[in-house]
Amino acid sequence: PDPAILLRIRQAAGYATLLSFWKNKCLVQSLTARRMLSRRHIRSFLSLGVMHGQNHQLLPHAWLTAGDEEIVSKSGPFKELYSF
Repeated sequence: PDPAILLRIRQAAGYATLLSFWKNKCLVQSLTARRMLSRRHIRSFLSLGVMHGQNHQLLPHAWLTAGDEEIVSKSGPFKELYSF
């Protein structure tokens, strides 16, 4: 995929999180970017995972990749539970 298009989609998905009023912004950002990529016929992988935080709590996270580019960053040692 064209890196310029991926950058624009990454930025647009970031703006989408400003409009969401709930906590799981990574999921909103990932789903928004995935839809934008799908409309352009660009293949992507949405991953859902968790990691242990302080006090042994599980922290969920969603991230999105297209080719070798991270559209929504993994940003941590998350263990991938599911990818589609």
